[in-house]
This record gives sequence, structure tokens and C-alpha cells, in this order.
Amino acid sequence: MARILISSLGSGNKEAGEYKQAKYEIDGKVYKTPFIADALNQHIQYDKIFIVGTNKSIWDEAYTVFGGTDEKYHEELFEKKDKGSIKDVDLVKFNKILKNGSKSIIINYGLNDNELWFNFEKFLEIEKLIENGDEIFLDITHSFRSLSIMSFVMAQFSSTISNKNFKIKGLYYGMFEYSYENNGITPIVDIKLLLEIQEWIKAIDAIKKYSDFNPLVALLETAGIEKNVNNAFIQLNNTISMANMAAMKEFITNANKKITAIENSNNKIIALLSPEIKNIVEEL
Repeated sequence: MARILISSLGSGNKEAGEYKQAKYEIDGKVYKTPFIADALNQHIQYDKIFIVGTNKSIWDEAYTVFGGTDEKYHEELFEKKDKGSIKDVDLVKFNKILKNGSKSIIINYGLNDNELWFNFEKFLEIEKLIENGDEIFLDITHSFRSLSIMSFVMAQFSSTISNKNFKIKGLYYGMFEYSYENNGITPIVDIKLLLEIQEWIKAIDAIKKYSDFNPLVALLETAGIEKNVNNAFIQLNNTISMANMAAMKEFITNANKKITAIENSNNKIIALLSPEIKNIVEEL
């Protein structure tokens, strides 16, 4: 099992000849660096890092921040970045200073469908490098906002279609705008909740379209819902599969007691979607 960070690299801002740094805060600890990826890596210590950026991203500064010391190579990266001519082959040496198995990837700006598809395929290259049991952490702070959306969509796509068993453990955003009213400190916010909401939506959709309660059962179990409530839905799923009408009638008779536990759950997502679950039971 490996902990993997997938991070986007922006074009950066310079102040007095140096790239602007931020004071990133996570779990009460502050890290001063131009890159949230560096702050996250210092804090969590990833096994691999995949960095995604354009040919105008500040690969030169990233090379230095992540431990590169070859001044000639650093200058080459700066010149090519300035011209917008950096290619994947130019980053081979950069990749070597990253952790074993890490990789940097050049993508397009995403100005049209062709460029968006190109970027999509580049993200698929990352998915191929992920193994069973890996834990994925996404950083969507830097670069274009469209790239942040692409990262979010790819996380959903990969977790749905991949035959590999990996988990998305964090979806991070460095809230730099808030630093102006927070003594210059940029909080790193984990917005993985958005991905979790999507999983619940898919579970409800599976019931409505296919009468498949398996995704809901899995989510209820993860959310810590009482075992007897979860078992009731497992029984219902089996009942539907076998078309056992007598067992279905028994479930419906007792369902209201089970639904109450879901409606009163402390999990906000479950409470939000409980009317949908109740409606499905009422339709049955």
C-alpha cells in the first residue's frame, strides 16, 4: 500500500525576484513554501507524488523546493518554462529528485474539447500507476480552475471504472484568499465531503434505476449505522434478488422502525438523503 499525492502546479507569482511563498496550516502545523504539495508532503510523508502542470508552470522552482541542486538544469527549466516549451522529456531529471515511482506530467491548457480529452488521457496514465490498496490524496489548489474540476471528475471516474481497490483519503484546497484575514496563514481544507456526497447520490440512483441496494448497504456500514438497520437492507436486497414477496412484505411492515434510525442519524449526509430512502421504502 502506498500513499500517493496528486497535485497541480501553477505558474506562480514573483515578488522581489522570488516566487511568492505561503504559510500553509494543516492540523495546527504551519509550513512556509511556494507549493501546497511541499507542505502536504512534509506533513503526511507520501510514498509517491504525481505533479501535473502545463509547459508554463514553475517547474524550475518546484525542482529546487523538492531538493534539486543542479543550477544549470534549474536555469534550463526556467528558460523553457518562460518560453512555454517544456515537454515531458525535459522533466526526466526532475522526476529523479522526487520519491521513487513519482512522476510529473505535462498537460494542455484545456482550451477546447481536443485539449480537454488530451488532459483526460494524461490523468488516465496516473490511474494506471495506482495499485490495489493505495491511498490517494488530491490537491486542487494551483493551476487553472478547470484543472481542479478535471482532478475531481477523474477521482470519481477512476474509483468507479477501475478494477483496482484504492481509496481517496483526502481532497485538499489551500484557501489562500482567507489568509488576508487570518494573520497571513493559509488553511489547508479537506473537502473530501464532496466526493462522499457523490457516492451517496450514486447509491440512491442505483436503487431507483436497478433496485440494487448493495451500494447503500456498503455506505451505511461505513457510516456506522446500527447493525440491525444495515442487516435489514441486506435482507431486502436478497429478497428483491429472489423475488421473495412474503419476505418483502415482512420488511415493509417493519421498515418504519428502521427508517427512524436513518432519519435520526448524526451523519449529515445520511440525514440529508433519508427522505429519498424513506420514499423508496414507501413505494415498495
